[in-house]
Amino acid sequence: MNMRTMIQKQELSLLLPWGIWAVHLGMAFLAIGLKMPQWLTGTLVNALLLSCLFRAGWKQAVLLGMITPLIATSVGVLPLPIIFMLPLIALANAGYVLVFDWAQAKSVSGALLLSAFLKFGLLFIAVTWLTFTPPAYQTPGGINTLEIPAAIKYMMTWPQLFTALAGGAMVLGLQRLAARLGEKK
Repeated sequence: MNMRTMIQKQELSLLLPWGIWAVHLGMAFLAIGLKMPQWLTGTLVNALLLSCLFRAGWKQAVLLGMITPLIATSVGVLPLPIIFMLPLIALANAGYVLVFDWAQAKSVSGALLLSAFLKFGLLFIAVTWLTFTPPAYQTPGGINTLEIPAAIKYMMTWPQLFTALAGGAMVLGLQRLAARLGEKK
């Protein structure tokens, strides 16, 4: 193998994960942009996060998880009043990916349970804390506090656990199916 071929292969190996990430980003835009119910959109986004982890790597999957809340806000899926929660949602997505990646060597199902409960726990604690200590903001009329609507509080709690588990189960099931189909050839 000559030097030029080696360099081309190295360049391809560096670019390929980002190409895979771009495909996952496009699918995330589609899944979120269709404005389906939370249980379906959340499941698909969580499935994309783990799919990106398996196919591109943890850095790309974490970046995808940090961008998806921005996409959801920009297309109106996440209402603007919870813009202050975007960093927390991004952190929960990153935790979901990183904990799964770390724990999957021991047990894939255990990794899914641990990462899903972590994501749920982070968001549950965050929305509970923000409920009891709502953020204050300045307006020309004085200082106001931002009350979180009940629907948003609910959105950021139990559905997060279910969609994280369902999305992970979907990806793991599809991987097992692909492996079985690959063995039959």
